Amino acid sequence: MSDPPESVAPRPLSFFIPGLNGGGAQRVFVTLVNTLVNMTNHPIHLVTLRKGGAFEGLVDERVVRVVLGPRRALLSVLPLARYIRTQRPAAMVSTLDYCNVIFLVATLFARVPLRKVVREANVIPDNASSQRQRIESYALRFLMRLMYRWADDVIVITKDVERSLIGHRIATVERMRQIPNPVTVDEARPDSSKSTAPPREAFILAIGRLSYQKGFDILIRAFAELADQDIKLVILGDGPLENDLKKLVRSLHLTGRVLFQGFVPNTSAYLKTASLFVLPSRWEGFSNVLAEALAAGTPIVSSDCPGSPREVLANGRLGRLVPVDDPRALGEAIAAELDSASATSEAKRQHVAQYAPERIGAEYLLLLTGPRDP
Repeated sequence: MSDPPESVAPRPLSFFIPGLNGGGAQRVFVTLVNTLVNMTNHPIHLVTLRKGGAFEGLVDERVVRVVLGPRRALLSVLPLARYIRTQRPAAMVSTLDYCNVIFLVATLFARVPLRKVVREANVIPDNASSQRQRIESYALRFLMRLMYRWADDVIVITKDVERSLIGHRIATVERMRQIPNPVTVDEARPDSSKSTAPPREAFILAIGRLSYQKGFDILIRAFAELADQDIKLVILGDGPLENDLKKLVRSLHLTGRVLFQGFVPNTSAYLKTASLFVLPSRWEGFSNVLAEALAAGTPIVSSDCPGSPREVLANGRLGRLVPVDDPRALGEAIAAELDSASATSEAKRQHVAQYAPERIGAEYLLLLTGPRDP
């Protein structure tokens, strides 16, 4: 009698992102792999182009780290295809639109059967500010239309992202699955003692990349109109508009009242001690910091921009929503929310429980390992 066949080891579940530098998508993937490694016997692989980054030290030691080598995403197609051929993952998830295109091209070279999943994390803006940006945006949308058809599933994080992809003819509703981001305000992150501590006095908090999308220029103008001259505005993040925003602060005579603290990996101490959290964005995908502010029980004011704010704030029940690009409305809402919070901390925490990492991890696991739709 022949020996029984040896059991076949489960194939990896892999996640691809360029690097682990500070950013919402990077933090989401670290949270996901750290959650999934406790939920399945499939090996969990986290694949990046390079080592290092603000979140590198947060990756669970049981997660297999794979570094492809090229510094530019465009040069990673062949190394990624080699990884897929040699490791033969059962499923692979990519995020960030340009990386999604590269991942799907790599799967065509690899010719390995696997479940191909791309995660779309942002609405597609139609307000490029320069001719070059318009050309780049058009080229990227063309490549997304061409390549997303090869994906088995497209994860969208909000209804607005789904509508954006449909509106730009990039993906059909039948192929999309809405799964929000995992969120917890208490997740382990790098030691915040290496960063500037929150102010002792009352402060308003904003967090995000210092870019046009995030609307910090609107927030600074709104802050300048507040009657309360003692409260400070703290902005966490870095980005290309830092110098322009600091010039705006000086021009409005707000020096010393608006504090730029740079990128802070661990924002929980700020969220828990802030008098108010403000999201002034012009558009969003799923705003992790907005959900984290809910988890911290912090009063909230947000622009009613395309993306997640209305959805995350339960149509304004859990925080005030104001029109985009309206400093006066934003300032009035800030003053009103400082005077009387829209909802209790307990109501906010109950709402944000739907984004618990274990719950979101279970949705990913079902998608990646469950039966495919016919």
